[in-house]
Amino acid sequence: MPVFVFNRLAKNDDGCNASGMSMAEVMREIAGWPRAHQNKLAAFLLHLRLRSDTAWRAEMTRRIDDRNPENWVRLEDLTKSLKGRKRK
Repeated sequence: MPVFVFNRLAKNDDGCNASGMSMAEVMREIAGWPRAHQNKLAAFLLHLRLRSDTAWRAEMTRRIDDRNPENWVRLEDLTKSLKGRKRK
C-alpha cells in the first residue's frame, strides 16, 4: 500500500500545517490519490466536522437512547433503502 505524505509541511500564518503547499496544491495532490485513500480522507474530514457539531451529537444521542421500537429502523427497511446503491 502506498504511503502518501506531504513533504513540505510547516506552519502557515493561519495555523495550517501546509505552508509549503497552497490549498490548490493540496487538492491536486489528493486528486491523484487512489479512490480508497480519498474515501478514507473524506471519512476522516467528516468525522472532524461532526465531532464538533453539538446539534448532530445531541440528535445521535437522542436516537441511540430511544427505547421505543416504533422509532427504530428495521434491518429489512434499511436493506431496501440501500438496495441498488453501488459502493465505490
